Amino acid sequence: MRATIIILLCVVAAAVIGGGYVAMERARTAVSPLATYGTASADEARALGEHLATSLSAGQAKDFDAAFDLPAVVGEALVPVRLFPAERERFITNFTAGMNKATAGTLGVQLAAGAKGGMVKLIRVHEVAGRQRALVRFVNGDDALNYFDLVIGKDALGHARVIDYYNFLNGQMFNQIVAGVALPSIAESRKTSLERLIDGGNRIDMAAFVEVTKLAAAGKHAEAVARWKELPEPLRASRVGLFLRMQCAQAIGGDEYQQAIDAITSAFPDDGSLALIQIDGFVLRKDWNHALASIDQVDRSVGGDPYLDCTRAGVLRVAGRFAEAELAMSRYLAAEPGVKKAWWSAVDIALAAKDHAETARLLGELERRFHITFKDLANTKAYADFATSPEYAQWLARPSAQTGRQGERSTEAAVAEPGAPEPAAP
Repeated sequence: MRATIIILLCVVAAAVIGGGYVAMERARTAVSPLATYGTASADEARALGEHLATSLSAGQAKDFDAAFDLPAVVGEALVPVRLFPAERERFITNFTAGMNKATAGTLGVQLAAGAKGGMVKLIRVHEVAGRQRALVRFVNGDDALNYFDLVIGKDALGHARVIDYYNFLNGQMFNQIVAGVALPSIAESRKTSLERLIDGGNRIDMAAFVEVTKLAAAGKHAEAVARWKELPEPLRASRVGLFLRMQCAQAIGGDEYQQAIDAITSAFPDDGSLALIQIDGFVLRKDWNHALASIDQVDRSVGGDPYLDCTRAGVLRVAGRFAEAELAMSRYLAAEPGVKKAWWSAVDIALAAKDHAETARLLGELERRFHITFKDLANTKAYADFATSPEYAQWLARPSAQTGRQGERSTEAAVAEPGAPEPAAP
């Protein structure tokens, strides 16, 4: 009997401990926050995508911040981690606040600031894994290109919200990016004193990572790169760390930018999502054919975008392939004729090609479409060859030139060449 009692006590003890353990696991296992979102229709996704593109283009951050459920996305990144509910909520709150503070504003603020002088446009709505997505083209004021594939869901009140997005520049969903930063931080906080002693210099210093982001946000890119190089190797070698370096180096350009791109492509040699950053890498090497092939790859991955003809034209221009550049730019202008900056880019190509008839035609289009008037261009260096041509004399004789009005100078139309140092979009 005694043995039986002991066995029973062991069974009871196991049941109590096991029950407590199960209860603990239930308390620490999270339900996916995004699973609570309903399915948005294609029309709802399109309406939200167009609204956000319009508001960001106008420099307004609040609409994106209101639509994007950042705490839910951070919570989604933490689903694999066993945390008590209070721990989870505290981490989500602190992580969200810290991320906003570290990067000089909310995601909406960053996107709206980046869109200044550029454009944000909804390309299409499509479905992936049962969720509607709004694919948005993002071109910043320095002509740096990125795409965001916004995942759209419906909250409990029936409102369409952004519940995650795919960033084409680094080939990850936003919750994966968050996980890449948050999970090492949690792992570090759980180490014992002995484990930290054994790890020694391999400690993951998230404070130093935040310092790099602050320097970059303040425009101190050289300092940011220098500080990045002092980060622990595990953080520098991570995908998040490598892309942080590239974003800092992009504003510096030259060898620093090239080395940052090379580091990413070496770390992820089989990653087809990196075509967008490889365009600049190939242009810096003057490897025009591979740059154009990368543009083609991006075109396929986004399902087609006419703006990529503008990107092709820029590469073809610096490659000296002017006839092809003019053809590519003409395709883009036919698709989106309302983008004034693109017409100026076409003028730049025509001037480089010494295509005086096309230069005159394009200046006429700018005048007609955007109500621009010109001063005499003979004393403007970029137009020196054009000013000696018969086409220029004919252009001067046009009726609108006789009004005597003073207007916008064509020299204001300079467009950055492909590969120029540009800050990336978030």
